[in-house]
Amino acid sequence: MTNSNLIPVFNGQIENQPIQLCNARELHTFVESKQDYSDWIKNRITEYGFIENEDYIITTERTNGRPRKEYHITLEMGKELGMVERNAKGRQIRQYFIACEKQAKGEQTAVKIAPLSKQHQQNIKELVMGRAKSLPKDQQARATITQWAALKTHFGKSYKDINDDQYLEAISLLARLPLDGELLLDQPQAPQTGIVLTSDELALLLRLWSSSTNLHESGHHLLRRLNGLLVGREVDSLQFNVRLHTELLKAIHPLIERLMPQVQQPPKTLLLGHAKH
Repeated sequence: MTNSNLIPVFNGQIENQPIQLCNARELHTFVESKQDYSDWIKNRITEYGFIENEDYIITTERTNGRPRKEYHITLEMGKELGMVERNAKGRQIRQYFIACEKQAKGEQTAVKIAPLSKQHQQNIKELVMGRAKSLPKDQQARATITQWAALKTHFGKSYKDINDDQYLEAISLLARLPLDGELLLDQPQAPQTGIVLTSDELALLLRLWSSSTNLHESGHHLLRRLNGLLVGREVDSLQFNVRLHTELLKAIHPLIERLMPQVQQPPKTLLLGHAKH
């Protein structure tokens, strides 16, 4: 038996939280305790104050048709049980559990720095193309190149190669990027403070806006209600192209509810573009 697999360690759950576990019976065998297993585990739980559904869980397994109670313990509990044996086997199993925990943390870190998912790649591509298509035709090619170049400069690599946890950063960068020919709110005296949106809300709003093509009467009515947010400008003059069918209305409804209370407040600037300098 090598140090890499002294006893099996497996993934389980305690209180709906994922955690590494091992079977106390196998730990008892490995540390070569002289006590009967049933007495050993019960005495250790009592002596050291281990708590069921926190330090261990109890399961029932069948061997030769007969039920047998098994204690699946956390590696933290396993380390403590190894220490109190006060022998070479106990110290060895403690170091083994520490190594198992370090390996698990390394795997979790690898997940956190996973490459950009296919869905997130598609979302970024749709946002880039949607912003470009909202511009006059003679400006679209340059706008597309500008956006891809901005991502490459910022992250130092293709957007497909960035980490998945950088997705919202990429979306935010594209949302703030000024494009030639883009319609802006031209209000030199307007304050530069506006309603603060979260990254998720901003990404949602931009995707709904940039992927749409038509504006029906329900859209006109809804945007007119937001007129007070838009620095007193007529909604029609902003020349939005928005497709507000049933699913889009459902998706944008929570955001609209968040913005609507601001209508009764003094006019503010909802920055959908970048102010001219």
